Amino acid sequence: MFDTFMGLPLHVLVLHVTVVLIPLGAMATAAVFCRPAWRRAYGRVMVAVSLGLLVLAFVTVQAGQQLQNRFRRIGDTNVPRDDHEAFGRALLWIVLALAVATVLAALADRQGAPAAAGLGLGVIVAGLAVASIVLTVIAGHTGSKSHWEEFVDGTNAASAGQG
Repeated sequence: MFDTFMGLPLHVLVLHVTVVLIPLGAMATAAVFCRPAWRRAYGRVMVAVSLGLLVLAFVTVQAGQQLQNRFRRIGDTNVPRDDHEAFGRALLWIVLALAVATVLAALADRQGAPAAAGLGLGVIVAGLAVASIVLTVIAGHTGSKSHWEEFVDGTNAASAGQG
């Protein structure tokens, strides 16, 4: 199910959406839940956004597992390193926590919770948003590095020899 799309590895297609939308969605969620007026106006929208980010992270991780299985089946040594996989899984858990915190913050606001509770939940949402952005960058970098570093180093050496 998460292996290919139109003959191409699904992971390679969805990861580009993931590395753009998770940071953007996380920043927007943090901004909305740190301002009471915005939380009331856009809280429900941000719940939908955070749940969408969770689905996106899940699909990306599952598709990555399928791609890694393909590499291993053919004995390819260009399998992404274990740290890339670990960071991807950690990102999924952080995005799950962000979604849960966003839902709780929106519910607290709808139930008329004290301002201190809203502020506290806003700080938690903001912290999880920052963590999701950092993990998105690290997971993306480790995956890209494991796949492209050897190629780039080889082409740099070839280019240097042509001068």
